Amino acid sequence: MKLFLKFGSAIVVCVTLAFYFNGCVKVDNPVASSVDIRTSVKFVDLANNGSTMSVSVDGISVGSFAFQNYSGYVDLPAGGRKFAFTYGTTVDTVKQAIAPDYKSSFFSIQQTGDTSRTYAIFYERVTYSGAVTFVPRNVLVRFINLSSDTATTIKSGVNFHLTGVMVDTVVTDSSTAALGFLKSSSYIQAPLTNAPKYYIVGAQEDTLVSASAVSLSEGRYSVVLYGSKTASNLQSIILKED
Repeated sequence: MKLFLKFGSAIVVCVTLAFYFNGCVKVDNPVASSVDIRTSVKFVDLANNGSTMSVSVDGISVGSFAFQNYSGYVDLPAGGRKFAFTYGTTVDTVKQAIAPDYKSSFFSIQQTGDTSRTYAIFYERVTYSGAVTFVPRNVLVRFINLSSDTATTIKSGVNFHLTGVMVDTVVTDSSTAALGFLKSSSYIQAPLTNAPKYYIVGAQEDTLVSASAVSLSEGRYSVVLYGSKTASNLQSIILKED
């Protein structure tokens, strides 16, 4: 029995020494590479104040844009970023977390009567490899309401209509529910062969924007309402996303 115990102890010692000398308990310390997670942001100037908008991200300039103009998509690190929007001598600093692997549009808004600018970001689609950008021979259209006009016809939201939508092979007229300020609709698909158009109607069924063509090219689009009916500068802009 004693011989067995001594033999067992010897085995334990040998195994321990083997681990020690052979480095079995030694772990290499490889340097873990950091993951560079990116996002894409387009900057749109809809601030009607007579000044050009300059944009910087984390202190790095990405360009200057006049009213009703916009940048291309800017490739940025995702996560918390510090945006600076400069109009003349006025600088608006916005700290905003941007989701990774997305395309998005960052709007600057100021209509007649506003004492300050509003900034809003709207996400468009994921940019993962293999993700569907749009439907061939179709347009994907969504609507964004960036008009804070308090006119009775607008303050409770507006209705966006898209013609040329296929529903059970029948061409119909479809609309979203009334959209309030800083709200967006889902995307609506319409075949190019139906020459889709949009128009915008107020709460009192008055036409705010008359029928306008979306595009003759397939892709993904945002139709944006901005400005003020009260100030007679209510209008829309079509932004191509893909």
